[in-house]
Amino acid sequence: MYQLVKMERISLKSELHIIQSRQAISRMGKLFPVSIELSQDRKHWEMYGEASHIEEALKYLKENEGVEIKRETEKSMDENRRRNKTKDNEEEMEVDPPEYSSFMGAKTPGKKLETLLG
Repeated sequence: MYQLVKMERISLKSELHIIQSRQAISRMGKLFPVSIELSQDRKHWEMYGEASHIEEALKYLKENEGVEIKRETEKSMDENRRRNKTKDNEEEMEVDPPEYSSFMGAKTPGKKLETLLG
């Protein structure tokens, strides 16, 4: 399947020259057809655009501006895969019959909790 829009989360490898690096990222956003958003913690950026444009923009940052970037998206995707594998293993180990597990907290099928608002 061809991916039209990609999101890449990046951060700076080094805390040296932060102002110059941020200015370089801002310039990159104007030169390439990508959208760049600063995260709430102000330490990460999220880039949106075609995969080829994102790759070109990151290459520009490294070669022309001298900004070292850490790609956080690949790391977080690996962590999500690990979490999903452990969740799959936990689901396989489920010991409750399906009739009990469908309603959280119910010990007897068919019982309902009623709340009266007055």
